Amino acid sequence: MLAKFAKRATIVFAAMAALIIAASGQAQAADAYLYYYDLDHTRLGYMVHLDAEPDKIKVCDTYADGYTVSGSIWEGRTQIGSTVRDGSDAGCNYGTVPLESGHTYEMVLCWEAPRAECRSRTITE
Repeated sequence: MLAKFAKRATIVFAAMAALIIAASGQAQAADAYLYYYDLDHTRLGYMVHLDAEPDKIKVCDTYADGYTVSGSIWEGRTQIGSTVRDGSDAGCNYGTVPLESGHTYEMVLCWEAPRAECRSRTITE
């Protein structure tokens, strides 16, 4: 009986130790994506917050319509970094943004066409 208890206790302590080690690892935020679709569900462009040091944004125009898409990061009414624009050329454009840990930001992606709107999503660094 005592041997069974010791065996079970060893298994429980090993599992708890593994859980503590796994939980104590540094939290890593994931990259955040924002897509712009028109009313016909055609993807016009997208924006990615690349969560690495330094933080970057990637803006891609995915529809050759003669217009560009622009992406920016905002904290309240303050724009962080500069606006990144991409036309319907090959590849995407990138920009660096100085984001601070623990802050909440708004990713904003706009299609720069007449009567176009912007899309946004909240991210936390």
